[in-house]
Amino acid sequence: MTMVKLEEGNFLTNWTLHPDEVAAGVQSAIDKSRNDLQLGLGKLAWQNVVEAAMLGETVISGGKIKTTLIDVVGLQAEIVMANYIEGLAVNFRKGTIGGFQISDNRIGADTNIQNVTNPNGLALYNNFIKFSTTNVWAGIGENVLPATLGGVRAVARFENHVVTSLDNYALTLSTKGSTQENHAIAILSGFVSGLSVKPKVITTGTASYTITNADVFLTCYNQATLSLYLPSAPETGKIVFIRKINSSAVNVYGNGKTINNFGTDERSSIEVGDAGNVGLFFYDGQRWTYNWFGRK
Repeated sequence: MTMVKLEEGNFLTNWTLHPDEVAAGVQSAIDKSRNDLQLGLGKLAWQNVVEAAMLGETVISGGKIKTTLIDVVGLQAEIVMANYIEGLAVNFRKGTIGGFQISDNRIGADTNIQNVTNPNGLALYNNFIKFSTTNVWAGIGENVLPATLGGVRAVARFENHVVTSLDNYALTLSTKGSTQENHAIAILSGFVSGLSVKPKVITTGTASYTITNADVFLTCYNQATLSLYLPSAPETGKIVFIRKINSSAVNVYGNGKTINNFGTDERSSIEVGDAGNVGLFFYDGQRWTYNWFGRK
């Protein structure tokens, strides 16, 4: 024994354990608790101790905590992995959800709210949502027009510029089922600008053609008598314009519906007038009505 210290008096000098002695004591206590728990459970292995913790116990082993519930005010972590998360408020500012990027006020891969050329899929903002791929762009929100237009605003925009040999549609609408009226579009104010209607060109060698509900304006270049059949099941309000280019006859058939020329003059067919004239056919839900516009 060396370094012995003798003191005179009735008071001892304060002293503490060496850090190595503290660590050894803590480890000894952990080992004793583990051994006591194993002995208390009989022949169960330590793995069974971990499984027992799932029934309401908590096991801390090194840097691992296994428990059923952690109830905290704040939690900071580099990585969180879970099969199910439930809460009143979740605030993520970085990361991904199902492959979608997360950023301030945005979920999605597009960081430009009005980006037209970047085909990055979905972008969801607090005031805007858009979907895009190459040559396709669709958006609804506070303003879906690019800043290059100088501040002009629109709340919806749909573009389909895909190069294809098939028909392209930017928007299709359908409404039905009401016992009153079905409105596909209701323009409560404003006007329609840049309007174009679907043309149908009847070539010189055509002898007959059945007009579809998609056809609007027909130009007839027939060199012999032409028979045109109006749609057999037209939507109420359907309008068809037929322009006669040449002097050859253009006969229009009601195709199961009568054509009202005027008054009580109901016909199954009618001939469009002279060359250059335009026949206007309007379906009112019961019959076709006929009017014409002369070229002079």
